[in-house]
Amino acid sequence: MAADSLSLGITDDGMFVTLFHCRLDIDSGALRYVDAGHGYCAIRRRSGEFVALPARSLPLGMRESEGLDEGTAQLEPGDSLVVYSDGLVETEERSLEPHELTAGLDESMPAAEVVRRLIDTMPPRLPDDVTVVAVRRLPGSPVTAYAAAAHTPSDSEYQGGQ
Repeated sequence: MAADSLSLGITDDGMFVTLFHCRLDIDSGALRYVDAGHGYCAIRRRSGEFVALPARSLPLGMRESEGLDEGTAQLEPGDSLVVYSDGLVETEERSLEPHELTAGLDESMPAAEVVRRLIDTMPPRLPDDVTVVAVRRLPGSPVTAYAAAAHTPSDSEYQGGQ
């Protein structure tokens, strides 16, 4: 993905934007993504293991000539892609590790339930925005099937399906 195609509008005031963008081939489970400084994205394997997506680029606007590195990953049946904001894992004391997010989650849990459980770990008064998106490749289906769910602070309740 070329940086010039994003019309970065780089200024000298030190501003930048983080971004996670992906494309999922629903037939094969092949995931192509760009992580421009976001960093809060992982695949939750059917076994429950969280695997961080390794390819990362600098945030948009850090360097005008900086390109974006595209990474690839594979969602197998039963795997989920989980993308979340820093408000889910960063506290005043420390940052949670991805494996700490898996407590209480099991491999058969629908995407909407994963989102609900992660949001439920948050205190009632949030110090930062919390957004969670989960996309799950359903196992055992004769036709490739996916389910997705998302929650943002503006939602009165999480949205999602299986």
